[in-house]
Amino acid sequence: MFEISDGILDGHPIIEWAEHTVDSQLGFFFYLSTSQVASIEEFRNSGDLKKSIWLSGVVDYEGKQNDFYDKDDYVISKQQWLEALAAMKYKDTLFFELYMPMDNEPEDENVKILLERAQNHILNGHYQETIGLCRQAIEFVEKVRKDKNVASKAAKKYIDSRKEMDVLERMLFLREGLKNVTQLGAHHSKEFSRQQAQAILGMTVALLSSPEVGIKK
Repeated sequence: MFEISDGILDGHPIIEWAEHTVDSQLGFFFYLSTSQVASIEEFRNSGDLKKSIWLSGVVDYEGKQNDFYDKDDYVISKQQWLEALAAMKYKDTLFFELYMPMDNEPEDENVKILLERAQNHILNGHYQETIGLCRQAIEFVEKVRKDKNVASKAAKKYIDSRKEMDVLERMLFLREGLKNVTQLGAHHSKEFSRQQAQAILGMTVALLSSPEVGIKK
């Protein structure tokens, strides 16, 4: 079962039917945030979207009140759902889920602070500082994971025998390459553009959201 949300409309509006109504339809709108749609996509897992809707309330008829409860299951085909995603322009944005630690995990909290500062620097036009903070985030993850030497070996293996590299080694090589780019953030003689800073921050978030080379869940 996948639950999006539940709630009660403000004001509790009353739905009324005329005395001789024999067939009526009601429409309901569900407003979903980007993160909720992303959660649905994870649940859908590239297949059809299967969902259940519960409806409950109180019916007042001729002075008597009766509770009602109903549940129906619906299946939205993969093609229909993809068309809906396109219509809502969801595919225009890529969404990455970056794990952030709980209150009892103070060490990883530093990554959150570093990336928040990096994003704020972009908003203020400080692109060099954004790059430097991305490097600090990568170096912090290396320290927590204790895999700096493993990443260095993966980079060397790319030069010597890249065809023998497995997926993890290639992802470590990607992180090592990104760290190499962010090294220029410490040299103020090298200026980055807004687009470059955004791209590097996006790549940093994408890699650090991977449990293999980023923050462990």
